Amino acid sequence: MCTRTRYTTYLNKSIEHYKNIYIIARIKLDTAKDQKILDKLIIMSLTEDAHINSFGFREYDARWLYPKDINKAGIKKVGQGLGTQIISKTNRSPRVVVGHDYRSYSEEIKKKLIEGLIDTGCNVEDIGLALSPTAYFAQLNLNTD
Repeated sequence: MCTRTRYTTYLNKSIEHYKNIYIIARIKLDTAKDQKILDKLIIMSLTEDAHINSFGFREYDARWLYPKDINKAGIKKVGQGLGTQIISKTNRSPRVVVGHDYRSYSEEIKKKLIEGLIDTGCNVEDIGLALSPTAYFAQLNLNTD
């Protein structure tokens, strides 16, 4: 079965199972890397829409109430945007430090942010549970971008 037929079949089956599919296309893929990218796009399209309250972006940071102002898909998009900006400034695959605080939902938020960063090509150093000053120290001590 050729790639085009396989993905068309996959998408048609997905339509039966998911009502909110957004990518419906017949695509011929040249490489295995392209296939992995398409797999991620299809999986993302089958999940929730990204919700990001624009008032959460501040001059030097970003703050939202989760899940009221931002959802998991929105956090992943923020990670993708941040990764894209870092790569455009460094012109290479950067190292980024990520940590989380004590809140019950912080680790799942961090995982989505990391997914977004990795999707853009960043290398992530996860320092785990950490206070903000610890994350700043890790950024400098680990010589990250």
